[in-house]
Parts: sequence; C-alpha cells; structure tokens
Amino acid sequence: MPMSLLIVLIAGAIVRVVFLSEVQSDVRAAYPDLDGLYHHYWARALATGDWVPPPGQPDPQIREHAFIKAPGYPYALSILYRLTGPRLAAARTVQTGLGLVSVALVYILALRMFDRRAAAISTVMYLLCWIFPYYESQLQETSLAVALWLALWVLLLSGGTERNSFLFLAAGLTSGALALVRPNILLLIPLLAVGIFWIQASSPVVRWRAAGLFLLGAMMAVLPVTVRNFRVSGDVVPITAGSGLNLYIGNNPIANGYTGIAPGIQSWSTFDLPRIVDQLSDEEGKKLTYAGASAVWKERALSYIRGHPGRTLSLMIQKSLLFWGPLEVSVDQVDELERNASPVLRLLLVRFPLILGLSFVGCVFWLLARVGERERRFGILVLAAVAVYSASFLPFTVTGRYRAQIIPLLLPWAAYSLVLLWNAGAGREYRRLAMVLMSILAVTALTSVNWAGYKPEKEKWHLSYALAHAKQSNWEAAEKSLRLSIEANPGFVRSWKYLASLLIAQERYDEAGEVVDRLMKMAPTDPDVWDRAGTLSSRLGLWEEASERFSRGLEYDARHVTLLINKGTSEAALGRIEEAIPYFEKVTKLAPHLPEGWFDLGRAYDQGGRPDDAVRAREKLLQMRRPSGRYDKW
Repeated sequence: MPMSLLIVLIAGAIVRVVFLSEVQSDVRAAYPDLDGLYHHYWARALATGDWVPPPGQPDPQIREHAFIKAPGYPYALSILYRLTGPRLAAARTVQTGLGLVSVALVYILALRMFDRRAAAISTVMYLLCWIFPYYESQLQETSLAVALWLALWVLLLSGGTERNSFLFLAAGLTSGALALVRPNILLLIPLLAVGIFWIQASSPVVRWRAAGLFLLGAMMAVLPVTVRNFRVSGDVVPITAGSGLNLYIGNNPIANGYTGIAPGIQSWSTFDLPRIVDQLSDEEGKKLTYAGASAVWKERALSYIRGHPGRTLSLMIQKSLLFWGPLEVSVDQVDELERNASPVLRLLLVRFPLILGLSFVGCVFWLLARVGERERRFGILVLAAVAVYSASFLPFTVTGRYRAQIIPLLLPWAAYSLVLLWNAGAGREYRRLAMVLMSILAVTALTSVNWAGYKPEKEKWHLSYALAHAKQSNWEAAEKSLRLSIEANPGFVRSWKYLASLLIAQERYDEAGEVVDRLMKMAPTDPDVWDRAGTLSSRLGLWEEASERFSRGLEYDARHVTLLINKGTSEAALGRIEEAIPYFEKVTKLAPHLPEGWFDLGRAYDQGGRPDDAVRAREKLLQMRRPSGRYDKW
C-alpha cells in the first residue's frame, strides 16, 4: 500500500471516529426519522422477523406489495443486524468503514486514470469533503451507493487494462447491486455495456463477450427482485414501483424541485403509502396495486407537463441549478445546518463548488491534451455516465444525497487541474500558470453562486430536535425547539401541530386553544388539525363538539386511523355505542397490527352486549405484543 494512501486512510479514520462520537452524543442519535426510520424498520424486520411497525407509524405492508423503495440498502443493513442486533451505532460504524474503503477506491481510480499525484490529491480532497462522513452517519443508502459506484468504475477500468473479460461479469453484478440501491442506475447499464464494447481494444469476439458478461451480471443481480415483485403483486416491476409517484411529486402545481409534496400527498412518509394508494383507489373507483397507482400518478404528471410546458421547463432548470448548486439540498435532515453545527464537519473545507470548478477546468484541459485513445474513450464514458446520471433526476426531485455519488468521479479531474497548476509553476510556464489559475478562479466563482436561491430550512432542523426531546419526555426542551422552529417559519404547520399536542398533553388548554384556532385558519383541510381540535374538546369534556371536529377531519381523510379511534371514542363517551363500533371495526381493518384498535373494539362490543364478538377481539389482542398493561382488561 502506498504510504500516501496509508496516511490518508489513517487521517480519514481519525476524523470519522471523532465525528461518530459527536453524532452519538446528539439527542437525535437514537431516533432516526422519515427514510432513516423506514430503513431501520425494514432491516430490523428482515433480521428478526418482527414486522410490528414503530410506535405511531402505520404498517407499510412491505411484504404484501411490490417494492416502493429500493431494497438494496435495507437488505444489506439487515445482514449487519443479524450479526449485531438492530443497533444504530453498529450501522454507523460499518458505514464509516465503508467510507474508508471508498477512500481507497478513489485512490485506485485516480491512479488508473492519471498518475500518483492525481491519486494522492483526489484522496485528500475526498477526506476533506464533509458530506462523506456526514452521510456515513445517516441511515441512508449514500455510503453504500458511493462504494458500489466506485467499485464499478475500478472494475471497468481494470477489466479493460488486464484484458480479463470476466472482470466485466463482476462489474455487471456490481452495477446490478447498485441499481438495487439506486434504481435509476438501470438507465446507465445499457450505456455502460456500449461503452465496454467501445473502449475495448481487443477483437470483436472479446468485446462482445465483455459487454455480454456485463449485461448478464447486471441481470443476475436484478432478476430476483423482479421475480419477487411479480410473485407478490402480479405486476412486472423490475425494482420499485415508485417512479410514477416520484414523477408526480416532481411535476405538479405545488412542486418546487426538492420537496416531496403534491396535491393530496403532503406531510407523509413511506409508512403512509398503503393509505395513500387506498385513497387513490377510491378516486379511481377500483383497487390499485402499487404498479397501478404508479401508472395513475405517471399519467397525472404527464398531463400536467403537457398542459404547463413553461412551468415544466422552469422546474427542470430549477432542478438543474439545485443539483449542481453550492448547497446540499436536504430531505430528512437539514444538511447545511448540520454541518454548521458540527465542530468536526466545519473543519472539512472542501465543498462541492470547489470540486465542480476544479473538475470542470480539469476536464477541459484534459480534452485538449494528447492522451491515449483508450484513456480518452474511458474518460468520455465517465463524463457521459455523470451527465446521464444527473439528468435522470431532473424529471423527479433532487437532493444532495443523490449527487454525492458523482463527486468521486469528479475528483480525478479536479486533481488533474491542480497537477496542471503545479506543473506550470514548477516549469516556470507563467502564461499557462495564469491561464489555469484564472480559469479555476472564474469557474469556481460561478459554481459558488446559489443560482437556485435554495435556503436551508431552519424550521425543520429545530423540529428534528423537538421530536427527539419529546421521545425522551424532555417536554421543556421539546417546547423550546418547537418555538424556535415556529420563529424560523411562522407558517410551518407541522411545528404548530406538534406544539398543540404538547400543550394538550400538559393540560395547558388555554394556550392549546389559541394554537388550535390558529391551525384551523392556517390549514383548514388538514385532518391532523381537526384531530388536535377534537382532542382538545374531548379533554375539556365537550364530547359533542369533539365528535363534530373528528367528523370534519374524516371528511378530508376517511382512513385516518387516529381520527377513527378518536371518533369512535367520542361516540362511546356520548353513549352511542352502536355508532362507535363501525369506527373501531374500520381501524382493525386498516391497521390490524394496532393493539388500540382491537382493545377499543372489544370494549365497545362488550358494552354493546355482544360478548362473543368481544371475546374474539380480545383473543386477537392477546396474539399481539402488548406495549403496556392497559390492555389486560377492558
């Protein structure tokens, strides 16, 4: 192992260990949210066989449908959980190790493309790029995707160099595995197969064999998932059935290029997809599979695109500016604010605008330089792959964790531009030195401008802390974070809803009433708002008013489980047991895993004089894992 690589690996390990200790001390470390929680749940369920969803979340019904999210990362995580148990610290530690593997792969790739100097500079830049240790600490697919992406390109370059066609079978398997993590890689597989044929200097037979083995490897990796999806759903879904939903989210009247919202699909997570698909089925008047729902959403998106070509073009430009912009666009966490709050990450000064500026200059000078035919073809293939990969997100939405994958491919060219700078200075070629330096400064200045006008959302950052504090029953800290979130954005409905719940739980009913009144003006069609309003009324003993408010909420979402439970409870409190029972029955159909539903149904049966039905409900309840003793008797 070259000494320079060893030093970088040691330095990288030290930085990551210090950052991991910082992450573990964060109050949110034990409470993944949104996609992180979904990945953790899925991997834990695969490892343990326990498919009971997390508290407060509906059953995502992963086993009953074609995959809606890429399965590669959760399945890989489940292997770790089988060995260590579902420990978040273990996942973060292994992903940190995977990050160090990526450092070594960057060195190998840059060495094969250029020379030792470029390889050393590339690895140092990778080490000093803050997003990699940051994403390695998240329960996201990014660290695995980056490692597989780099391994793919190293295999492609090695296969061509050593004229060993069977390395292309390994490359194909790697590309297929990567597609299971990032499904849009399927678009690249034909391009790479053509590229393999193009860059090989061997006979046509060897070139066809290399390309064929690559495609065979990719098919071997993807086909089991396709077969599984067909068996559970009856639909041919290569990897996921999420493309239609993602296209609709990216092209609708309220789309902004990065937020996962669309008409009728707001304030949701992947756990909510069965309910969302059921709602769509009601709208369409027929039961839809995930693939069928995807087709409906796709048609809605295409209809919007056809009817609004100007806005569609504007959105595409906005998404391009976001993808290539200077800031990390967030999904689960607010990445830029996480960096600003981290003493370790603030020390890692290499950011995307610098990498993009350096790599652009390096590419231009490389294209003008005299290089070998095979090297030129391989470089063009890399650039084409980067272009296709980045363009594949534009019809949908863009985030920082999607573009992290292309950065390692830009680093060798970024390093090449610095090598050119050094060579010009060392050779006293002052005109060339000035030209390269001015090019770097000019391009980097352009890439540093926030052309899209993206602003990190402080309200979401504070809310993440509020939720973690609430899970620890630290109500004072939770309220403080919620009020900071509202101060950052007074129109952020989610924080107002959580504040209402907190105030109601603390029996601060006057303050809660003010918040609820505000919410009903801000979001009058939000079923969660009516749930808070009804809950407040029930706490005040105003059961008739509570019942009316729960009914209003159900007008906007007839499958809202919490509203159904509360509506049934209010009817029972008013002595209308027969009216309450249908609500509890609907809960047990929509959320059969939920103990509260069976408990409330059994009690209502008992009060309604239906003892046999009550016994059956209790038997169902006893089959479940009971979180507390409140279910031991009616």
